[in-house]
Amino acid sequence: MKKRKPAISVRKAYTRQLYLHNKTMYVLTALSMVLMAVFNLILSWLMQKITDKIAGTEPTPLLTIALWTLAAFV
Repeated sequence: MKKRKPAISVRKAYTRQLYLHNKTMYVLTALSMVLMAVFNLILSWLMQKITDKIAGTEPTPLLTIALWTLAAFV
């Protein structure tokens, strides 16, 4: 019978192989996750401003909110 390799060494080999040529992709993935988190925060802030404006409690002019929306999505 063949002697089995320990599971830890097999896992390390697979992990090493996975990271071998994918470091650039992992960096790009991390950056895109950060950018999407910022985008989600901006979107929720804009939704809050629009909801407050509709409710009549927001003193910011509608033109300013529209300009912020345009700047956020362009």
